[in-house]
Amino acid sequence: MELRQLLEILWRRRRLCCGLALGVLAGVLLLSVLVVPRYEATAKVLLYKSPSAATLLSTLGLRTATMPETVSDAEVANYKHIALSKPVVQTVTQELDLQRLRGRAIVLRMIPGASWLLPRLGLEGLLNATKPLQWDELGKKSALQFFMPRPYVDVSEDQDADLFTITVQSTDMAESVRIANAMARAFIDRDAELQREEYYRFGDTIEARIPLIKVEYERTLKEIQDFREQHGSISLDEEMVRLIAQISTVASERDEAGVQAERARAMLAESQRLLAATPRYAKVQEQVDRNPVVDSVKLTLRDLYLELANTRTLYTDQHPTVMDIQNRIKQARDIIQEESSRVFGGETLGQDPLYTELSQSAAQRTADVVGFEMQQQAYDQVLASLNNELLRFPALQTRYALLNLQYRRAEAYFQTLTDIRYQVETARAMAISNLRLVEAACIPPDITDYKQPDMVVQVALAIFLAGFLSLTGTFLREYLDPAVLRPDDAAAAAGAPCLAVLPAPSGGSFSTTGSSANSQRQALSALAAALAAPSLPMTAEHATDRLSLFPLDDEAAAALAAALLGQMLAEEQHRVLLVDLCLASPRLDTLLGAACAPGVADVLAGTAPLQTCLQRLPTEQAMLLAAGRLAPSQRMALSRNALAPMLDEAVQLARQADRTLCLLPALATTADGLRLTGVTGDVVLLASQGVTLRETLERAARDVRQAGGVVRGVILAQAPGGRAFPWPVRLRTLLRG
Repeated sequence: MELRQLLEILWRRRRLCCGLALGVLAGVLLLSVLVVPRYEATAKVLLYKSPSAATLLSTLGLRTATMPETVSDAEVANYKHIALSKPVVQTVTQELDLQRLRGRAIVLRMIPGASWLLPRLGLEGLLNATKPLQWDELGKKSALQFFMPRPYVDVSEDQDADLFTITVQSTDMAESVRIANAMARAFIDRDAELQREEYYRFGDTIEARIPLIKVEYERTLKEIQDFREQHGSISLDEEMVRLIAQISTVASERDEAGVQAERARAMLAESQRLLAATPRYAKVQEQVDRNPVVDSVKLTLRDLYLELANTRTLYTDQHPTVMDIQNRIKQARDIIQEESSRVFGGETLGQDPLYTELSQSAAQRTADVVGFEMQQQAYDQVLASLNNELLRFPALQTRYALLNLQYRRAEAYFQTLTDIRYQVETARAMAISNLRLVEAACIPPDITDYKQPDMVVQVALAIFLAGFLSLTGTFLREYLDPAVLRPDDAAAAAGAPCLAVLPAPSGGSFSTTGSSANSQRQALSALAAALAAPSLPMTAEHATDRLSLFPLDDEAAAALAAALLGQMLAEEQHRVLLVDLCLASPRLDTLLGAACAPGVADVLAGTAPLQTCLQRLPTEQAMLLAAGRLAPSQRMALSRNALAPMLDEAVQLARQADRTLCLLPALATTADGLRLTGVTGDVVLLASQGVTLRETLERAARDVRQAGGVVRGVILAQAPGGRAFPWPVRLRTLLRG
């Protein structure tokens, strides 16, 4: 569609376009004034893994040295969910006892004058009705937030700086600041709690074992004291001392493997707890438990640990044989980790970063648990073998050695558990968190910059919406309009070409003189040229070319078109006969400046001869047969049989007129014109732009053809007041200044 057509549409529907624009503009501005203002406060939290804290935890044995100290994308996304989780938001709502206005109170406050009237009527409680704010309402933005504001929290992230911005909106600036700072504190505390949960289970396991090992330690201490009191000191030979030292070393390593296994189980349980939120977890966990590869490697790993323990009795840790066994143990544990990682992360690897990271962590800790368990089983076999060797020594020495070993083992194990409990308690007291509050929310000096809605933004938004909706509504109305709007619409509906577009007269009055008549003559010039040329062949039924203008609803425009066409054909030296068949509303005599004389109605009624009814027009080549002067009560319906001979006689009397133009009555007022189309020659339909329905034009063209007439084309007349956009003149005016 060309720009000119778009401008014509906007100009034709300027009232609708301007009305929509003003209505939307006024509505948005009114809502901006009536809506309760909101104030925005922000607090910023930095996600940063402290190297000193990581080193301290690694020293305490609560974190492996291989754990990354940088922040991954998965952790950043996970932290955003933590910030708006129930424990964090619920802590804030309970700590600040947040309240929100009820919906009816907000509606009453928006009514002009209600805030002044209700307190004077003793109904102030209706304006201040509140209810507790639920935790899920604080972190969820409602569709009615603009009209019924309540405290709202949003957490955004800056991936480049690992910075979280906590934005709070509330109807009170001080409340926004309190909520933002409380959210930041609760966020940091929740992260510290989640960090501690990794070793809570480990600490609980250690706490449960300490009383048992303490009893064992006290029992072995008493037994060895009683033995010494009864038998005194017993000397052990060098071989037994070596064997006891070897048993003590293996037992210590076995106990250390047990502690490491408990630590790995605690970390694995935490990873499994996080993975449990994923529906795939139940399936993949079962696959890990029943995996044949993991089962076979477990047995291999146990044999390797057994071989390592036996080899250490012969060689030092630097011997190539010992180092080779250690390398094979590492390879076996890597195989278990790779297989577990394949099962855990095979379905979502590369799609869900958080799930991938958790699955890799679970796979690593699964390999650790398997390795330490197999190490314990291997050391149990070694200890059983060494204890059997110890039995070949004398009974008294063997008993003393066993009591001494049990005491030392219980003492070392008890001391180890006590140290671990101290480490766990130290870590709990540290409250380590990866989050730091870098910018607390505060009340700014000028709170208008943080007020919502911003009137400047609202005005810009109102202008944009007004323009967009007005244009959308205008073009949608144009698209859905069933009336004839363009020449293409008229041609498609009538099944004939659109011969001319008749501009609307200025001031709404039809006349054959003046500036508007000139533009109308120019619009009809193509039709006049077609009529003047022999392009409309004469039919066998008529001696001259006959053309009838058949208006569908606007007889005034049809009369103007007939008058202008008659003048233009006469100027082309054609003998023209104009016949006004609109008996109910004659207009041709007035438009052409002819006298009010008898006409068609009088001839058909027999009150006047045809010779006296023909009037010569100022243009000598044109003559007029007016509608007549009969009173409305005396007028009759036009008869096709009576009209045909009258038209033939009128042509003869009008100096053998070679062009006959008949103006038929409008289809909307009478059906006379439809019945006469077979007598009055070829038909040119006249439709009103924006008024005549396409369905009406299509039906009229079909009815004309069924009545025996020929539809030569359509004239599209613009209604008064609906003139097309005078774009050339207006555009030149705008460009000039």
